[in-house]
Amino acid sequence: MMSRTFFNRLTITALALGLVLCQMQPGFADRGSIPWGNWNTQNMPEIFEPAQNAIIAWNGKEEILLLSTDLKASKPTKVLEVLPLPSEPVVTRGDVSNFAKINALINDELRQNWFGGKGPGDTRASSGAAEVTFHEKIGAHDIRVVHVLESSEFEQWIRDFFKKEGTGPQQISPVLLATIEQYLLDGYHWFVFDVVELGLQLKSNDAIQYRFAADKFYYPLRISATDSGETSIRLVALSERGLSSYTGLPQESIRQAHRKLQVETAKIANINQEMASLFRSETISLQTLRIQGNLKSFDLDVLAR
Repeated sequence: MMSRTFFNRLTITALALGLVLCQMQPGFADRGSIPWGNWNTQNMPEIFEPAQNAIIAWNGKEEILLLSTDLKASKPTKVLEVLPLPSEPVVTRGDVSNFAKINALINDELRQNWFGGKGPGDTRASSGAAEVTFHEKIGAHDIRVVHVLESSEFEQWIRDFFKKEGTGPQQISPVLLATIEQYLLDGYHWFVFDVVELGLQLKSNDAIQYRFAADKFYYPLRISATDSGETSIRLVALSERGLSSYTGLPQESIRQAHRKLQVETAKIANINQEMASLFRSETISLQTLRIQGNLKSFDLDVLAR
């Protein structure tokens, strides 16, 4: 694996993709949310995630997850967001210009496939149990990476955090705690905490990139059980040969926005050099996955090979 020093020199790319050949929408990867303020169970703000978009590069051993965040709340509040990961991540900043670049690449590849006679494709288609290992402000974000071994330590870390911030006791959703317990049982012991301020309007924050070891293609969904409303999820997946075996969310719940594309790795390097560096072959597979539904309905993550 590449050294941490090298990772820290690499830039993050923010990539929010709409449907190919359609208007792009802002997006974010899915996280659980804890409203921050003197709320009780009767007046707790609702957190909405109407769209989720990300690009995920996975080579069988490592994954790079690039995302930006759009959120809104039913009333102004700070929010402590929680993102579970299978291993310790390296977290860096993003370059928002790559939104358009990756979309243009997909559109260009689809046009070449069409004129090449292939057609448009399928359109369905312990004491250290809560050790803080990383803390850095990234744009509007205030990010901490925490290693958690027990759910009680997760809850205590949150309570200690709010106490340190001078906000007093906070309500922590039992649904979120139950979800965290399940993540821990499944072997997910790394959590990224991100502080953002929300209002009634959708808000976009600076893009964040996460790079971590992963033996499966991974996108977290079930952590969103504390949030509200319908969501439309679009994931651009880069892999060696394409994803075909889904072991989390059933494959019938995931639509393909277009046929699987085989693109030159050099073209990905022109957009994101770090992503391209995951792959040794001259071409890699590109798929756009779509998932839609109510946030509270997702009880499985996207896991694939």
